[in-house]
Amino acid sequence: MSKKKKDDIYESKWEVFLRNYNQVAGFKALVRLGIYFVLFLIFILIINFGGKNLDSEKTVTTTTTNATQNSEKLTYKEMLNNLSSNDISIEFTSIINNYETRITALRENGVITGLIENRDMTKKFKIQDDQIYEIVLDRENLNTEIFSGINYEFFNPTKLVSILNSNQSTKRKKDSEVIYNYNISYNGISYDTTVVVVDSSIKSIELIQENNQYRIIYS
Repeated sequence: MSKKKKDDIYESKWEVFLRNYNQVAGFKALVRLGIYFVLFLIFILIINFGGKNLDSEKTVTTTTTNATQNSEKLTYKEMLNNLSSNDISIEFTSIINNYETRITALRENGVITGLIENRDMTKKFKIQDDQIYEIVLDRENLNTEIFSGINYEFFNPTKLVSILNSNQSTKRKKDSEVIYNYNISYNGISYDTTVVVVDSSIKSIELIQENNQYRIIYS
């Protein structure tokens, strides 16, 4: 078909449309209704797209806010207070003149329960209101001798924090750790003391003297 014939067909269709638009009853209203429908559809799409963008912005804002809150750091004093009072798990090892004692314990609501082991004994214990109990067959008997031979104050987080607070420390950083060093004199013995902090939480404490070594891990 020649280009001219194609143009004639196109023009005749357009002319038919214009004639119907101007002369056929209801055709004009039908065309307007179609236009309104298209505009309404565009409006709905714009609203829907805008709502998704708003939700996305809210998500980004919330994520940013949470990240900012999480990035806030506790002071060292606050970390010590947390160690003194919060619920924690304790893994304690002492080596005194090559004699090793291990303690695993849990503090919940201010009460410490655990197991103390060395080559001479294995005992369950409970510490409540500064009273030390040995647990035997579900019975609790006062026994202040369970911790004899070691510094009980180094095991008890509240008492150890009190000792740290009464001494001066120096601070340094190593990779992801913040390390506080002390020289603590206790019961006539001087201990090189190291407190390791990771993510604003005290993870371990070491107190070392030539024949007396203590290591405590917290979680």
